[in-house]
Amino acid sequence: MQHVDNNQELFLPALTGEFGQWRYYQVVMRVSDMVKNYGNNSAPSYRIKTFDEVSEIYSQKGVSRLLQRGFDPKRLNPIKKYLLLQPDKYVNNITVAIFGGDPDWLTLDLSRLNYGDSVSEEEAVNLSDTFGIVKLTGLETLFVLDGQHRLKGLRAAYKDDKSIGDESISVTLIIHHDDVEGRERTRRLFATVNRHAKPVSLGENVLLDEDDVSAIITRKLIEEYFYFKDREVIAKNKSGNIYRNQFSNIFTTVIALYNVNETLLDNETIYNTVYAEIGETFKNTKVRVRPDTEVIEEASEKIILFWNRFFAVFSDAVEFTQGKNNIGKGIAVANII
Repeated sequence: MQHVDNNQELFLPALTGEFGQWRYYQVVMRVSDMVKNYGNNSAPSYRIKTFDEVSEIYSQKGVSRLLQRGFDPKRLNPIKKYLLLQPDKYVNNITVAIFGGDPDWLTLDLSRLNYGDSVSEEEAVNLSDTFGIVKLTGLETLFVLDGQHRLKGLRAAYKDDKSIGDESISVTLIIHHDDVEGRERTRRLFATVNRHAKPVSLGENVLLDEDDVSAIITRKLIEEYFYFKDREVIAKNKSGNIYRNQFSNIFTTVIALYNVNETLLDNETIYNTVYAEIGETFKNTKVRVRPDTEVIEEASEKIILFWNRFFAVFSDAVEFTQGKNNIGKGIAVANII
């Protein structure tokens, strides 16, 4: 097993705590320290490795040694594009296991701080025990337990743009023991983190996304367009369908409105205005970076023109959004959308 240079010591600001059977250290690491290759292209060696890069614990044989799901290469390029193109980018906390021993924990002397009367002696001791510094020598084996796609995406982006290395990321360090009981605990932790993480629904994404032009325009229509604003005729359902009890008062759903916008817009042209900055073209519909305001306004005008023509043709739809409807008309308008 090839380790990083043992002269590459790191001193990381950290918090430590304990939950259940886990002792953890919450540290801040520079991206360059996480993704720099201390080996070479034919035999790379990273300070933080993915599970399949750790020969001591990885085996393609025997499923009982598997600790997490396999890497999906299709997710790499979207993450890389996001990191290179999105000026308001953010990478969530990565969980890293330390194999083969505990990290060096250096306490901080907080005794000189003037806590005042509001902090008891017990609380002061707890603060001193919680804040400290984690020392990594470069000889320990670290492998990512949750966040392997983010880590590889950072590596890929760092190759193209070294300035990403100056960014800092929150990392949770935990201790992994490579025995039957240790692997069971680590697998359970990975399964718990991923199984109980509830993904954001499409409807919630439409209401929150600030980079997807179709989503931005959908919100604008709901809030500002004459036939929709202040009328509560757009349902925030989890799917694009209108529920039976909504036929009499709901014109369409957020997702259905979004899908209409997606159909009408030329996303390749819209997002290529951003992708051209790194010499690439927009291909993956999931990777979107907010274009200039002028581009969004032009797309918005196109969508509004469509809806103006729609309501000019379908007078029943106008009456429906104004509350002059019956159940039959409600079903007809819902089916049009």
